Amino acid sequence: MPPPVKPIPPKQIRAIRLGLGCTQSEFALLLNVPAITAISWENGTRKPSGAALRLLAVARQHPEALHAA
Repeated sequence: MPPPVKPIPPKQIRAIRLGLGCTQSEFALLLNVPAITAISWENGTRKPSGAALRLLAVARQHPEALHAA
């Protein structure tokens, strides 16, 4: 089993999105979350948890996986 994913700060979430070459709206679509949710993660007003954290970790380590899904 992989270890739990640590919280991801807003700046790193933005870096993940930029690494994918996405707008905020496109990023939200890739993650299957409302655009306002992805934007609030980047602004720091909300924090991703659970499955969203795991998906963001995958996107950071294997960005091609999101584009292939």
